[in-house]
Amino acid sequence: MPESYLGWFKNDLRCSIFLMSLIQNLVNNEAYKGRKELTTGTTNFLRYHISVFNHHASDFGYKEKIFEDGDWKVTVLRSIKATYLRGRTENKELKWLDVSNHEQIEWAYDYLEKNKHTILKGVFFPETIEEKYELILASLDRLSNIESDDIGTEKNKGYSPRSYVLFSIKKAWDGQKQYDSKSKKNDGIIKIYKKNQAKLDKLIAFSGFTAQKMINNAIEQIYDQLIKDDTEAVDQDDASD
Repeated sequence: MPESYLGWFKNDLRCSIFLMSLIQNLVNNEAYKGRKELTTGTTNFLRYHISVFNHHASDFGYKEKIFEDGDWKVTVLRSIKATYLRGRTENKELKWLDVSNHEQIEWAYDYLEKNKHTILKGVFFPETIEEKYELILASLDRLSNIESDDIGTEKNKGYSPRSYVLFSIKKAWDGQKQYDSKSKKNDGIIKIYKKNQAKLDKLIAFSGFTAQKMINNAIEQIYDQLIKDDTEAVDQDDASD
């Protein structure tokens, strides 16, 4: 395989993962740890075994297939390159994924793995958040972009396998963020004993304060009585020594 045909993917982890996934049945017993091993493994396989790749590379269900002419050794790879780069997941569909948000990337990685959408499972072992991010993108790329009337929610059909996974994962992430936000707010909730609820209601009616104001005033008063004076006394003793 001429070196000039390898440049577009040899240093690109996302592209290399995608290409390797097309022959996953041939590499299931291999193990690639991190970016360097995977990109090198993909490059070497295509450099020295292009005829094997041509014979075994699986179809990846893109809407628009592009066929290239020329040397039989490279026509399959050139066709895959053109079809893949024009049909893979667009950047505008991925803007909500932030590689600098480690919590989000870990969550998305786990979501795809749990729902069996991760490619090269048991073959490629990412070592960093950035590598997990590239694996997420390649796994989404691997899904077909052909719409179907059978794919979607009960009331909204017509998704492609890829667009529905993107819809589902973003919806799940938004739901997770709302849950986390609500949980943080609930962390500040103080439960009132049932026997004290009537007393609190009377105090609110008498003072005109809200329950929140009433409770915070009580906390400040008790703090001043039990802790503040003692703390100030200790500070004064320390200063006089």
